[in-house]
Amino acid sequence: MLGQAWVYDGEWYLLNASSGAPSAKATVNGGVPGLGLSAQLRRGLLAASAGLDARYGVGDWQHLPVGTGSWRTELYPHLGVGLPWLQVTAGAWFPWRLGLGARAQVPLVGPLELVAGGLGGIGLPITRDGGQPSFQASPSFAAWAGVGVRLQP
Repeated sequence: MLGQAWVYDGEWYLLNASSGAPSAKATVNGGVPGLGLSAQLRRGLLAASAGLDARYGVGDWQHLPVGTGSWRTELYPHLGVGLPWLQVTAGAWFPWRLGLGARAQVPLVGPLELVAGGLGGIGLPITRDGGQPSFQASPSFAAWAGVGVRLQP
């Protein structure tokens, strides 16, 4: 799947304010391109899937300071269950969240399909070394749509 996402991440402002990030809606909301890959196993009307979604923040403040570096790629490896065309998903939303979402796949022409979904991220507590206080990311949200190609054996 190749698509475009809207992502809300409050950490884009909170962790970049000291570097000059403006206190504005545009700092924490942004359009983000993405790629996705998944495999699905079907049994009648039920389906289970495993996948990986990756989105890359291209905006000035769409990055997170992690350790001594900067993290722009949001990864969401996930498992899904439901109908072949509509599933709920759960997985790690890297770098600091548990992701819970839903996705839909609608056939277009031939192997092409429309893929759309939504994701909510719950911040996980992170303990840090050196006596630094623990950290817990704020909730984050994403919605996306794109075009995919379904390969069948």
